[in-house]
Amino acid sequence: MMPTIAQMFIDRGIEQGIELGLTQGEAKGKVELILLILTKHFKTVPQLVQDRLLALTDLQELNQLADFALDCNSMAEFKNALRK
Repeated sequence: MMPTIAQMFIDRGIEQGIELGLTQGEAKGKVELILLILTKHFKTVPQLVQDRLLALTDLQELNQLADFALDCNSMAEFKNALRK
């Protein structure tokens, strides 16, 4: 038996919810990685930087910041990159 239109919309909504959850989980993991890198480099991470990172959801931007965190020379330099 073919699913009803309502069931098709429900199924699609569930799929979108799962995709969103996976993306959010991946973003959270990248933020945790960036914070770990920064903590290893600079011992502490200001709350403002933590809050700004936690607000980000764009995976490409988080990947770029993780890459930058590995090479930056100061927290000020990282903060400047975070503002862009």
